[in-house]
Amino acid sequence: LVGAVISLDAAPVPDLPLDDFEDDDCIESQESDLLLHLMHELGGVLEQVLLQIEAGVNKDTAWELFDHWSAAGRVDAMHGLAPAVLARPYCEPGKLAWLSTTCLLLFRGANEEQALECAGSLDEDMLSQMTVLSLKHETRLHLVLRSPWPAFRMLDLLARLIPQNTSTRLGACKKNTMWNSDPDVFDWPQFKSMLADAATQLVSDESVFQLRQEDGPLSRQYIARWQRIHSIPDMKELVYISHDVFDAYRKSHYKAGCHLGVISSYILQILVVHLRDIEGRLQKLVS
Repeated sequence: LVGAVISLDAAPVPDLPLDDFEDDDCIESQESDLLLHLMHELGGVLEQVLLQIEAGVNKDTAWELFDHWSAAGRVDAMHGLAPAVLARPYCEPGKLAWLSTTCLLLFRGANEEQALECAGSLDEDMLSQMTVLSLKHETRLHLVLRSPWPAFRMLDLLARLIPQNTSTRLGACKKNTMWNSDPDVFDWPQFKSMLADAATQLVSDESVFQLRQEDGPLSRQYIARWQRIHSIPDMKELVYISHDVFDAYRKSHYKAGCHLGVISSYILQILVVHLRDIEGRLQKLVS
């Protein structure tokens, strides 16, 4: 201990070199804040466009909101910022978000065919590099989950704006039918409808997601929030169905004939984990 004591007169300890700690998310540059803001802003604009289209509004009329947003120079600003922010190695979440955004801008600026080609190259060039098929347990997609870049949001908007209603790559999702046309107990169209209704009901009341001090310590506030979500009748029934789906197809997803239905069931099972996590340990770990 005596030998470890450093004299007050000794030379100051040099600053810790940070070169080894790469900014693998490309968020340290000043330009990244503005690009992030514009991407999230664009996501909100496109959500409004989709809502109007789904409500029966003429497409050209619905897209006027985006045209007005773009006319203010925001799209040009994004094109100028992206190369400066995302030119460095790594930064997959930011690059994935920007490539998705580029496809979305092509959809409005050119035509649907070019946007589909862009989406195909996005799948082939980016996602295949992040999750290599030959390496089953090696992936970098988890980086996107914790990143502020809205990659998944942009991919979701791209899929909703250019839906492939005739594709069965993710399963035909037929009523009471497995992948090989054998009978099954799950009514996938009804499950999808119930899930959409429950999600719509949840997002219509943002207070459900708020943490409330009257519920007690922070861990109790989290568990109370999950209980409020679970208390919605449709959500409670969906969780029960997801139990059965999980048990039936936890080993062979493809046999269900509805990959998205199985994935949705797995996500609903996470809700059950949260409900049982009384001390909020999982929430603390994620935070």
